[in-house]
Amino acid sequence: MDPASVVVVVPVKPLAVAKSRLRDTFGSEERMSLCRELLRRVLKAAQGVDLSEVWGMGGDPDVHRIAQANGAIWMPEEVAGLNETMEIAFRKARDAGKAPLYLPADLPFVQPEDLRRLVQSAGNLTDIVLAPDRLGTGTNAILLAGAAPFRPALGAGSFQRHLAQVASLGMRPSICYSQGLSWDLDTPADMAIYEARSPGLTAELTGQPANGLLKKPFGPFSAGLPHPSGEGWPR
Repeated sequence: MDPASVVVVVPVKPLAVAKSRLRDTFGSEERMSLCRELLRRVLKAAQGVDLSEVWGMGGDPDVHRIAQANGAIWMPEEVAGLNETMEIAFRKARDAGKAPLYLPADLPFVQPEDLRRLVQSAGNLTDIVLAPDRLGTGTNAILLAGAAPFRPALGAGSFQRHLAQVASLGMRPSICYSQGLSWDLDTPADMAIYEARSPGLTAELTGQPANGLLKKPFGPFSAGLPHPSGEGWPR
């Protein structure tokens, strides 16, 4: 697939209400700082590939400003709900003759190479590319390369729902496994894992040091995808 035919769609909540599961770990200003930096990282990665366009969907004036400052086209949210918003975005991209690519705004380690690999996974015999999260339960990227009437079903357990829909539609899928795409940040456990892998990340994202964040032991690799090797880990 030609990267120039791909439109990246990054949906974003208003920053004041984003990342609510981190409420007990960070104050509101820290969470908003974290969301801003995560969004910048995702948009920067998308701009590092020769794609058609990058769209920032929804959010607030702060999101609008960050999108414009990072070369993205900002669009207001037309409907409530992530999946409804993505359906509209996918339809707009297809109407423009482009292949839509959903990316979440919370990928701290994503790099342009992750997106190149994703696009390259859409060969001539592929209708859709899916990228699972690190546990293999959620979906962290969707690239629609074909014309089948696929409908996003994002949320908890979405990866299996998407695979089932792909099968029911007779689509030809490709699965892209990538560290930068699989490691999203939603929970205190995520933050602790990523801080352990990349010391100083918490301060980079929030402006505050990790402090006692790592005191509680977590077992992130007991299920789902195996622990990645440290080789080539993005910092």
